[in-house]
Amino acid sequence: MKKYLLWTSVRVVLGYAQFNNPPGVPIWCGKAYYANNASFDPGGWIEAPKQSSQPLLDLRVYPRFNIYTDGEQAAELVVDAAISYTTGVPLCDFRGFYSLDSIKAPKLELTVMSNNSAIAISRIGIDTTGNGVWFSLQEFQSQFVAHELEVQATLPGCQSSFKIPTRFTKLPKRTDGGTMSRLDRKTGTLYVEDYSVQPAFQVQQPGVSAVSQINWKPILPYSYYVDWGNWLSNSTARVDEFKSYGFNAIHVIPPGGPQPFNLTQFDAFMTRADELKLWVIYDMRHTYTNLSSLTEQVNRLKSRKSILSWYTADEPDGNSEPLNATRLAYERINQLDPYRPVSLVLNCNNFYFKEYTSGADIIMEDVYPVATNLTFSTQWNTTCNSTYGDCGCDDCTAPAGSIADIRSRISQLKQYQSWLGHSYGPPKALWGVPQAFGGSEYWSRTPDATEETAMSMLRINQGSKGLTAWVWPTTAELANSTGKLAAMLSRDDVSRAILEGTRVAVESNLDSSVVDVAAWHIDRRTLVSVVSITDAGSEGREAVVPIAGTAKSIGTVLWGDGGWTLEGSQLRRSEVRGYAADVFFLN
Repeated sequence: MKKYLLWTSVRVVLGYAQFNNPPGVPIWCGKAYYANNASFDPGGWIEAPKQSSQPLLDLRVYPRFNIYTDGEQAAELVVDAAISYTTGVPLCDFRGFYSLDSIKAPKLELTVMSNNSAIAISRIGIDTTGNGVWFSLQEFQSQFVAHELEVQATLPGCQSSFKIPTRFTKLPKRTDGGTMSRLDRKTGTLYVEDYSVQPAFQVQQPGVSAVSQINWKPILPYSYYVDWGNWLSNSTARVDEFKSYGFNAIHVIPPGGPQPFNLTQFDAFMTRADELKLWVIYDMRHTYTNLSSLTEQVNRLKSRKSILSWYTADEPDGNSEPLNATRLAYERINQLDPYRPVSLVLNCNNFYFKEYTSGADIIMEDVYPVATNLTFSTQWNTTCNSTYGDCGCDDCTAPAGSIADIRSRISQLKQYQSWLGHSYGPPKALWGVPQAFGGSEYWSRTPDATEETAMSMLRINQGSKGLTAWVWPTTAELANSTGKLAAMLSRDDVSRAILEGTRVAVESNLDSSVVDVAAWHIDRRTLVSVVSITDAGSEGREAVVPIAGTAKSIGTVLWGDGGWTLEGSQLRRSEVRGYAADVFFLN
């Protein structure tokens, strides 16, 4: 539960009829949290699918990018063909005549259809994911309505055949002066139109000679939710101050009320952001349910170069906002400005996930685990569990001195999407909201720099492709440390490794409750990130991380004390300190 909720809290009452709380009982994440209210089943949980007795084909098809534009000559469909026993459609029991481990492993024969005509044919392995199927865009008009496709799949030796619909968007070139942002749905990476250079580069795509007239550049946004009324609105010089720390994006918190901002002041801010090439995440948390207001705001700003994305709901699951509100806002924004993605943040662990996230391309989580009691609410004098109470970190269960709940939440957000299957739509990108506040509400103090870095890098390790910390202004210590971390993550070699590199499977000899390890391979180098996720660290135990490949030496140390050594195919250090984060390249 965040600050700045005075305006949104009024709307909680509007949602009572949709939820399980008795009349007049306030709820957070569907749960009663006042000491004088009884516990009840909050509902809204997404459950794991039932186990099947036979193998299921979990076939999913979606376009690689959420938008393509006029001038691009080819597009890619991503096809997943996993075998599952919980999600998918029945598949013949092929195990009697195929072995997945042999060269005779079964192949799905795919045909991509458009208006009853085949536009692509491919063969992919059963129990594989991330397969690419390319098709030409030359026969498709640029338009604001998505093109419908059907993928037909057959498995030789089986009577089974499958048909699965999908759609892709090919938009006309933008002519209003605004920029474009698009998501790689396979990786979650956000690409922006780099308006600082002239469009010139060519994009070579497998089997197709394709020229893109857009300078698409991958970006790892690192930002803060920034207080408008008490800090940013006072002077445009503060935009320069914020950018000088090393942040590449800014998320402005609207002060509340039916008129989001003083238009003169906000136009001055936007002009300066355009000049500084500081990306803006535009927040409509107080007004997104008013589609007339939303329309006015998007139309006023969509031609601005620095708008990165639109942000609608701030913790709609916690506030129990109307279940269709985020979707209605999403559909309206896509009518007004289909060239940019839409994001929102969830606060709850499991409360109407499908409904609220149907209105977003980017899902953010805001797990705040530092300096708080996860089992007893000091705010409301109640216990906290799966059906009762609010401790500021919903259903968080890690022991004190651990940030493992961040990893658990990200894992859950991925799991929910997997359970929902193809009908849920393409995978959503995941971003994180590191805790950069404290000393009020549920949190007794603000995290220190080591804790903050650990929370941020753990999210990167787990696949978050953007970070927006809550809240600015923060302490001088955190302003400096997060600025340095943002600058490090914005380095071309680092961001490219995380956003476009090949993920390498790595793990430590230490338990995953102690350290979290990630690695990415790109350009004959491997980027390694090791994060201690407890305040105790390894408690004197040596850390060993086996590394596959042909690394010869430790290269640039980007973060940490440089205490790791490479011995053969193993990374070693004598001890991992509490909440330590180490980031370095292997050559």
